[in-house]
Amino acid sequence: MQSQKISLKTFVLENLDVSNREHLLFLSKMNNDELINSYMYHFEYIFGPIDQITNNYSLHKGIYLVRFLNNLIGYLDIESFDTNYKDTYINLSFLAEYRHCGYGTILLKELLSFLKEIGFEEIKACVKPDNKASIHLLAKSGFTNTEGCDWVKSLKK
Repeated sequence: MQSQKISLKTFVLENLDVSNREHLLFLSKMNNDELINSYMYHFEYIFGPIDQITNNYSLHKGIYLVRFLNNLIGYLDIESFDTNYKDTYINLSFLAEYRHCGYGTILLKELLSFLKEIGFEEIKACVKPDNKASIHLLAKSGFTNTEGCDWVKSLKK
C-alpha cells in the first residue's frame, strides 16, 4: 500500500501505512514516550502494541506522520479531511528531541493555511488543562478556549 502524502512548505505529512516498517517503528517510539502517553487521550487505545495497529487499520485513516527532511518527527491526527463538515479536530505530537524547537509552531501555521485553502472554516483541538506547552501553542496561534479541554480557531475569511 502506498501512503498518501501531503506536502506543506516545510513538512511532508505521510498517511500512516501499517505495512511500512519505518512507520511502525516510529509509532513504537512514540508509544514509549511517557509525555505523549500522559497527554494523549486516545494514543494508547489507537496505537497500543504493534500487532493491534495492523489489526485496527480502519482507525488510522486520519493519522499522518510528520516528516522533516528525512526524519519522522511527530504525528498529526486529523478527524476528517471531508470539507462538507467545515470543521475538524486536530491533534499534534512530537518526539521529545523535536519539542520546544519551533516545529509545532511552524507545522500548525502551515497546516491551518492548508486546511483553510481546502475549505475548512473551523479547527478544533482538545488539550488537557495541564499541557502548558500545547495550550501556549494554540493560544499564540489564535485558538480560543471554549470550555474544558476544547480550543477552537475560525478560518473564515
